[in-house]
This record gives sequence, C-alpha cells and structure tokens, in this order.
Amino acid sequence: MMRNYRCNSLLPRLTLAFAALFVFMGLVLQPVPAFSRTIKTMVVPDRAQSNMQPAIFYSFKTSAHRSKVEKGLEMKFRIFNPYLTSEPTGIQKEILKYLEAGRASVVEKKKNIKDGEKLFELIMADIKSNPDSPLAKAHEAIGTLMMDYKLLIIESTGLTVLHPIFYNPEVKELEVGYATANDVNDTLYGLFFLDAAFNQGKPVFGTCHGAQLGYLYAGGGLIRLFPPVKEWKVKPLYARKNPYGAPTEIWAIDQMLNARDQKDRADYGMLKYPLPEMFGKGGVVGQAYVNKDLNHTLGMTEPVPTIDNFEVLSFHPLSLKKGQVDKYEIKGNVPGYPQVQDANREAFNKALRRGVIVDLFKYKTLLGFQYHPQYTYDSLQTSAVFDYLVEKAAAVK
Repeated sequence: MMRNYRCNSLLPRLTLAFAALFVFMGLVLQPVPAFSRTIKTMVVPDRAQSNMQPAIFYSFKTSAHRSKVEKGLEMKFRIFNPYLTSEPTGIQKEILKYLEAGRASVVEKKKNIKDGEKLFELIMADIKSNPDSPLAKAHEAIGTLMMDYKLLIIESTGLTVLHPIFYNPEVKELEVGYATANDVNDTLYGLFFLDAAFNQGKPVFGTCHGAQLGYLYAGGGLIRLFPPVKEWKVKPLYARKNPYGAPTEIWAIDQMLNARDQKDRADYGMLKYPLPEMFGKGGVVGQAYVNKDLNHTLGMTEPVPTIDNFEVLSFHPLSLKKGQVDKYEIKGNVPGYPQVQDANREAFNKALRRGVIVDLFKYKTLLGFQYHPQYTYDSLQTSAVFDYLVEKAAAVK
C-alpha cells in the first residue's frame, strides 16, 4: 500500500550537485584549517538512509568554518539509525530491542486513553514510575548517548513516518494502512532524542519530520491535510500571488501538498518569504528571505501550543484562521498556467483541510521547519539559520 503520511526527502537535483561540488571544493581544494574545537553532532535520518543529507552537511560545515563566534570550528557527525548501523551488538541495536519490547505498552495505553489525555505524556509518566520498563531503558540509553553531543539534527524523511497512533484518536493499532510497527519505534526514539536534548540544553535542528516530532512533543495538533487519493479525477490546483514579489504560486495536491514546478516535478520552485527577524537580518523590512519549499501531507495545526518557551515564527502560506479568506488567491485565468481552471480550483478547495497551519516554530532549544532552509544556503540568506545553530552549539559546555 502506498504510504502517504510522510515528509518527502527527495533533494532537488541541482541542490545536490552544487552541495557536493561546494563540499568537495571546501574540503579538498582549499587549505585545511587548524581546527581548535569540534562540535559533535547527532543526526537522526530516515531509517532507509545510512548517511545524512548532503545539503544539511554542507550548510553546517560551512557555517562552522566561517563562524565569527569562534575560529577553527569543525563539525563531526554521527548517524543514529539502528536499522542500518554497522554496530551489530552496540548501543543502537540495544535501543531498538528495548523499543520493540515496549511497543505493546504503547498500544495498551492508547486503547485505554481518556479524553484530554495525550499518549506521549502517558508514556513519559510511565517511564518515570517504571524505570525498569523497556521504554524507560531506551529513554535512559538515548539520554546517555546524547550527552556526548552538542547538537541534534532530525532530518526530513521518505520511508519513516510519524505514526498516527500518537496523534489520531481513531488509531489504536501498530499496523494501520501506510504506517507500520517500525514507525512506532522511529517516533519514540525521535521523541526521546528531543527529550534528551531539551533536558541537556542542546540545540536542535528539525526539518519536516523533525519539526512534526517537536510539535507533537509540545502538545500541538497534527492532521492529514487532504484525503489519501492515489489518482485524482480532476487534478487539484490552486493559484495565488506571492506577497513578496516572487513568481506566482501554483499549489498542487498529488501524493503531497506542494508548489513544485508544474513542468518539472523535481523542481520545488521558489516560494520567497521573509526570514524571521530572530536570525538577525530578516523580516518584512529586511532583504533576507527563505524559500518555503513545502512538500508534505501532515500539517502542524490546532491546537497551537500556548505553553512556555513555545513561539510560532511563521505560518504556512495557505494557513487561514476561521472565517478568513485568502486575499492572494488568483481567480479566473492565470497567466502562464492555462492548466489552472475552475474545476481544478474546486477540486483543490474541496480536498484541502483549511485552517491554521504552522510552518516554523521555536520550542525550548528546537527550531522546527516544515520546509528545508538548507536548500537555499547560498542562493538566499538562510545561511543565517545555520550560523545561529552553530553559535548555540558552540556555547554548549
């Protein structure tokens, strides 16, 4: 069965080529600096991947090398993937065994959950009261592992999904359509890594899947934004004017909600929006922008957390409050896009679950991006995001 609830990690082809070229030039052709200190970083990728994403690697490496806070910074990355680890009997395999042994307790808690209770909060309470349980041992092991690292990265994914047992009230089984028992493992260890980083004061970069995990941890709502349709009779399309002078946004729903180029579906296109002011030079009055290359099925929606240390930094371009209309919608003929007809707009508006949708937030030490700022490190000003995170990681004692 096709797995629709996921965050696509397919990298744009040009981005991969340029990232690889820049890394090669930076690490091979340039003189090697005398590094004074190393920022050890834990990376949680898709479970089908044994390496981190090249664009993320390049972004952090470059920001460390050019850091104005401390000269001679280097980054060292370690991958946490217990499915593909080369450590046959090491800590990663041990953690996976604990998680597999504890899955039945997750199902049991969900089946007995009461109105107003949240599954992850019940799991954490049980860990505290039953320190010898399999999940408590996994949680402790991840906390111990994270102590050796100053930064946590949770990447976007393709195979791995955030299991709906954690956010959908109707789901009470391990195997449900697109999701499998392994997705419960992955969701748990992602949440446990976040818990460890928060408790230890370590900065976290979460993109797409990583952001959704953080939003769930903070108590936010997650929903599927459109129904799982394999083939649409009428292609859902929607046109809107970009508020900041970028090309017309053409939104589509296929297996994902996205604004990719309609002629080249591998091209995410350009959705130019201001970089938040917390990164130094962004905001409406500045000249710093980010590309909101959204490509997802899950939405970070209501309830939006109102707890301490949680701040929404930006909303999705299609986010609407109750009773609000999209003033940037283009109706009638769309110049250059004859495929966007009234029937396509009707199909789109019927399929999409409108409401408040968060696409960037800060919670404790986490920056959670629904989109992928690493893709525009050089072409826009999103290098400021990685400069910020490197500075925070360098400050960890």
